[in-house]
Amino acid sequence: MTYTNSLTLYPTAQRLAHAIDLMVNVKGGCALLAPGMMTMQAFERRLYGDLVGVYKPAGQFTRSIILSRVMTAHFGNKGAIPDASGGMSGAEKFPGFLDAMLGLFEQLGAGLVSPGEYEQIVGYAPSKEGDIGRLYAAYEKELLRHGVVDPAMARRQLVDALKQNAPIPFLEKYREIQLEDIYQFTPYRFELFRSIARRIPVRIVAPAPDSRREAFGFLTDNLAKFEELGSRAEKLEIEFDLDPEGPLADVKNRIFEMDPERQAENPQESPVAIIAGSSRYREMEEVGHALLSLKREKGYAWRDFIIVMRDIRPYAAIVEDVFRRYRIPFAMVKGVPLTQAPLAKAALSIFVAVDSGYAREDVLR
Repeated sequence: MTYTNSLTLYPTAQRLAHAIDLMVNVKGGCALLAPGMMTMQAFERRLYGDLVGVYKPAGQFTRSIILSRVMTAHFGNKGAIPDASGGMSGAEKFPGFLDAMLGLFEQLGAGLVSPGEYEQIVGYAPSKEGDIGRLYAAYEKELLRHGVVDPAMARRQLVDALKQNAPIPFLEKYREIQLEDIYQFTPYRFELFRSIARRIPVRIVAPAPDSRREAFGFLTDNLAKFEELGSRAEKLEIEFDLDPEGPLADVKNRIFEMDPERQAENPQESPVAIIAGSSRYREMEEVGHALLSLKREKGYAWRDFIIVMRDIRPYAAIVEDVFRRYRIPFAMVKGVPLTQAPLAKAALSIFVAVDSGYAREDVLR
């Protein structure tokens, strides 16, 4: 049993659970106790509690109600909010306008843009920008009046508190912070870890750069922000790591090639056969024919075959009927549907990334 005084942060609870599984299974099932493991969200909440106070978030419904009231005051009674220009008058009636404004305010928070800073923006459409700025300011004022905060306010409060160099009891027991699989550094996260690195070493672990710029360009662009700090980076460093070669390494490398060369036909047969039919019953008949042919031509034993289905429930009776007619011995094991299996989701996620043109969210997932 080993204890560590390094705090490792992960982007999601699923990624944290995977890291714990790897540690539990290391060296034949020996458990490695590492209390310094948290998700990014839990870390931010803990910091907020130490530096700002009790975190009182306004839920999505609460934020919607508050902004709706602000919009009613703004567009329905221009005297309620000073200098209402009416540049966006009527827009509030369009479906999705309220959600769009909430999304915009959250993005402004990720950029650490306060209502006062937003009001200084001039350019494309001054009257519309003015309306949005006044909505933003009135919305935050209402949140504060109700004693709650939204993500944008919480982020600014946390970064401002860090810049005051107030003590953080939570971090005193750790000698360093390590970021695993966290590559999206908004202005908020950039300032967050830049400020933390003035107190405690921060290490960002990232995959080693390679030629796949189109697929992973956003990652190198994000890390470049820290590299450009130079001597101002304080105790922050970037560690590049090579992914271990695994059984899917060849497949992964080919999928993410930007200009893949045509490969000669693989003389080896694929160990996985994908069978489809016009109906479930027809699919099982095709499976039965394939099993009989392989056993006859290749000399396989029945135990050499496994059939994976999307969901065993609609197939169970069909399998029993078809396999008994074909005299194929079988046993059924019920598990989670294939589309919900973590391994299947992880394996298929690379195809989602390719299909979306390597969208940042899909590559991270």
